[in-house]
This record gives sequence, structure tokens and C-alpha cells, in this order.
Amino acid sequence: MLTCPLETEYINPDFRVGGCFECDEGPLAINHCEGCHSPDFGASLFCGQCEEGFELSEDRLRCVVANCDELLMVDDSVCSECEEGFYLYRGKCLDTCPLGTRLNKNKCLDNCPQNDFSVTFFDKVTERCILCEDVIDGCISCSQDKDNLVTCDTCDYKLWPTFDQLECTPC
Repeated sequence: MLTCPLETEYINPDFRVGGCFECDEGPLAINHCEGCHSPDFGASLFCGQCEEGFELSEDRLRCVVANCDELLMVDDSVCSECEEGFYLYRGKCLDTCPLGTRLNKNKCLDNCPQNDFSVTFFDKVTERCILCEDVIDGCISCSQDKDNLVTCDTCDYKLWPTFDQLECTPC
């Protein structure tokens, strides 16, 4: 009789083919499961332990994002809103934001890269890093106010921000 390593694999339910599957592979796969068992030799599979950052659903048939209040409808492994005291980062709920990120409300956001020639800012509307020059021609340093209006702080060589700081014009 075929046996599989305890808690890490299960027997292929198609006995004609035989073999073992890891918990998160094959026809009965449970995504993000590290420790599984099949009490009826391949007819069903239950998860005993999920990967870090995931927890068992009540029926033990799925691993879902830990500390998550609201999962994406199409994917149990992506969270859209975390429980209080946790911060959303790349679909997971963390108790602190990772290095290189910044906290904005209940989300950890990647810092925008900067260099000597152009400055990016974090656009609150699109939640992406954008070059200032892509918003205002000739602008090399900009900011976004609470109403999401982008204004130019510094224009490129031989250019000057207009009074409302919405354009760069020649000196």
C-alpha cells in the first residue's frame, strides 16, 4: 500500500496513477497549506497548518489571509481590508510595516524612488509612484495636497512655477 510523508503530502485520489502530492498541489490542493491529511485515502483533504501569514478557515478546507476582515471575492489569498491593529501590504495583513515602506492610514505603502534628475511622488488617487514631470511639464519637484491637487515646487533649469504652481514657464 502506498503511503506518503505524514502531514506534508497526500495520496493521489486516482489510484490508477498512484503517487503523492504536496498539500498545495494536485487535484485536492489547498493553497498555502503546509500540513495536510486525507482521512479517507484521497477522497478528501483537510489542512492542519497553513503557511506563515495565513490561517485555517473554520471548515479546515482552505487557508485564508490571517487577520483579514475582508478577502477579495475571487481569491482567498488576497486581503482588501485588515482587522483593527493590522496593516494591509500587498494583500496581506501585518502587525508592522516592512522596512522601506511608509504607513498611510491602515496601509503600508512602498516609498517612491528618488534621484538627482527627477522626483517621484506617491499619487494618493492611483496609489502609485509618478514622476512630477509626467504631471506638470518641466517640473522636477512636486507635492500633492489633501484634495489630491498636484503642484510644482521646483521647475527645471530656466523655468519657474506659475503663481498657482500648476505650470512651469520660462523665466
